[in-house]
Amino acid sequence: MKDLPYFTSFSIAPGLTQIEDLCGTKMYLVEGKERAALLDCGAGLGNIGAYAKTLTDKPLIVILTHGHVDHAMGSGTFDAGTPIYMNPDDIGIYNQHSKLSERQAYFNAMKLIYHGPKGLFMKAEKMDWVTPADPEDLLTAKPGDLFDLGGETLELCPGAGHTPGCLTVLLQKSRILLLGDAINDGTYLFDDYSLPISELKKTLIELQDSTNLRYDRTLFCHGRPGKPGFGDPNMVRGGLWLCDAILEGRDMRIKTKRMGKDCFMAKRFMQKKDIGDQSNCNIVYSKQTLN
Repeated sequence: MKDLPYFTSFSIAPGLTQIEDLCGTKMYLVEGKERAALLDCGAGLGNIGAYAKTLTDKPLIVILTHGHVDHAMGSGTFDAGTPIYMNPDDIGIYNQHSKLSERQAYFNAMKLIYHGPKGLFMKAEKMDWVTPADPEDLLTAKPGDLFDLGGETLELCPGAGHTPGCLTVLLQKSRILLLGDAINDGTYLFDDYSLPISELKKTLIELQDSTNLRYDRTLFCHGRPGKPGFGDPNMVRGGLWLCDAILEGRDMRIKTKRMGKDCFMAKRFMQKKDIGDQSNCNIVYSKQTLN
């Protein structure tokens, strides 16, 4: 692993740095005048806590958008006393994904996707992996919580669906909404713990109502490597349109496989005009979540 850095980063807006790990996950460091916040912390491959300290000297808080392997497993790398927040509805997922076998399997799958043929020669040794924080040490985060960084305030917003405790984050001053994995161009809604389409619709209605006219840009946690994570600002509206289309049987219902599971995709990838939603949003769902 010495031939590649664990993390890369670059500024994408004033006070906002995008960090990417070897699995292709995009994390975001938001700096205010008084403190900084790291939004997600990767799979725990390499020391994200030490890396964040090279980017800011301000006191740090960590906010996990959800408990998945690629977003929350670097939680054990931060200095003692660093507050780490997560919605407790995702504790079960966090515990499952904390297993080293889960994280190694994820890396082995992602290294080819994000690094191509070079990924064949990438091997993560046991010493490369860090131990996630004890879930009992995580602090509670819920929609409506506010974090004043000094000149920038982070507002936690609804996001449940992809996971029961998924959160979105509004950067109030910057007028940027981090949608992460909650709704995007390939929203995964097919795991055993994923909420049904009808619940995602409720979440998106709440999100739309609570953030209406308060953001101009959206951010995502996955996408083209090395590119800013900004995306379609109409994603929430498009998600609502797709939820209705799926529930009413008006989507394309394209058969596909994700992570070895039989699923349906609401429309073709990145096609705004396929079924009339006019956004890049897409939802991948299963028979179990089709209600």
